[in-house]
Amino acid sequence: MGSLTMPGVFVAKRTSMFLIALAASAGVHALEPAPALAGCGGAAGVNVDWTGCRKRALIVSGTNFEGAKLVSTDFTGSDLRNTVFKDANLTKATLTRSSISGAQFKNARLSGVEGIRLSAKNAEFQSVTMDKTMFFRADFRGALMNEVNFSKAEFSRANFSGARIEETTLEFSNLSRVKFNNAELISVNLTGAWTYLTDFRGVDLRETTGLTQAQLQLSCGDADTLLPPGLRTPVNWPCAFEDDS
Repeated sequence: MGSLTMPGVFVAKRTSMFLIALAASAGVHALEPAPALAGCGGAAGVNVDWTGCRKRALIVSGTNFEGAKLVSTDFTGSDLRNTVFKDANLTKATLTRSSISGAQFKNARLSGVEGIRLSAKNAEFQSVTMDKTMFFRADFRGALMNEVNFSKAEFSRANFSGARIEETTLEFSNLSRVKFNNAELISVNLTGAWTYLTDFRGVDLRETTGLTQAQLQLSCGDADTLLPPGLRTPVNWPCAFEDDS
């Protein structure tokens, strides 16, 4: 009889040990962060995965999108005011005619974003990659920007009036007819930037780098524009501006 009961006891013990290990494993996973919500049907929020999703005319102001995957997401005409995009990936997303006013971007990726006529008033950008972006006629008035990569970006007719831009590169960007009047430019790299009729009225340019006399000749400024050492005020300043809004 003993030889017949031993296998059954052994199996019972193995089953019991398996159930205990399974329960322990479930407890460990319960302590781990929730995985990203995959699919376009996922609710707006932390770690949502809306890669390639169509989210036009969406109203999600005040939402926390920390860690969200928003690669190639179409936010055309959406209300994204006062949202948080910490560690979010918005590479090649579409923000045309959307509003991110008051939004916070930290360690976020926005390379290749299209934001034609985007409203980004008073938005905050900290350690953000925004190279090769399209921001034609975008509104960045009063925005705070620190350690932002804007290289090879398109800003034609954008408005940075009153913005504070620090430790940022605008290398080889199109700044044609961009308004910087009364903005703060601190350690901003303007190497190779196209500055045709760029509005530098009231701007202190002494802490910029890469600025040349040729770029100044194309741009516009006034008596309150302060220049880096070695550069002189162009004879065509101040320019006559037309209302092109």
